[in-house]
Amino acid sequence: MSSEIAGKLGNLGINGQIDMGVRLGARYYIIFLLISMPIDIPLALAEVTGDKSSSSALSFILGIPLIALINPIAKAAIIVAILDITRDAKPTFRRAYSSVFLRFGAVIAASLLWLVSVAGGVAALVIPGLFLLIAGQCIMGVVVTEKLDGVAAFRRSWELVKPKFWSVLLIFLFVEITPGLLNTPISLLLSNFLGDGNGVWVAAIIQRTWSSPFAYAILAVMFLDLQARNKKSGQRA
Repeated sequence: MSSEIAGKLGNLGINGQIDMGVRLGARYYIIFLLISMPIDIPLALAEVTGDKSSSSALSFILGIPLIALINPIAKAAIIVAILDITRDAKPTFRRAYSSVFLRFGAVIAASLLWLVSVAGGVAALVIPGLFLLIAGQCIMGVVVTEKLDGVAAFRRSWELVKPKFWSVLLIFLFVEITPGLLNTPISLLLSNFLGDGNGVWVAAIIQRTWSSPFAYAILAVMFLDLQARNKKSGQRA
């Protein structure tokens, strides 16, 4: 499958990116789940804490800002894992996170830059915020694989996204909306089996983690495909 992935990168459309991401997520579900869990479990617990908190400020901080800050860490780790697969290497938790932590400061700085940019855009008008959200979709991949930092990483992300902006937007919406729709019946089933109390925490973890291998894999494939496409167009030029 590694040669198949490497051969197709740079030539995938939306359907191809989703299909390859789903197939990789299914085939490597356990390792991708292990990679995503150190990020997703704290996010799930923070989400429940925010929902239960009487402080609107705490609820806000434990919501979108926290997700935007640490979620990209798992995204970058899955990119490393899929890169290993394309090189006929076995993806491992240690390898994925060791590569990310070598660039940990740059990853967090890029996350903060992206968060502040999107928040500023939303504060001005919703459209600029959405634009910056999509423009930065490749920033974590750029930080980890191309060793760029800060504004340079954001510019490079936009360079990759720009030719396929609407495709990236659709992929982002697909990844964000689909798990939410599927979580509705899952939530009903879990509430019946687990009940209230501690069951709420368990249900939150399950709902946050089960789809992550597929979501992160799709976004990783999207980045790698855009990166390969950009390199091919540069070679032709």
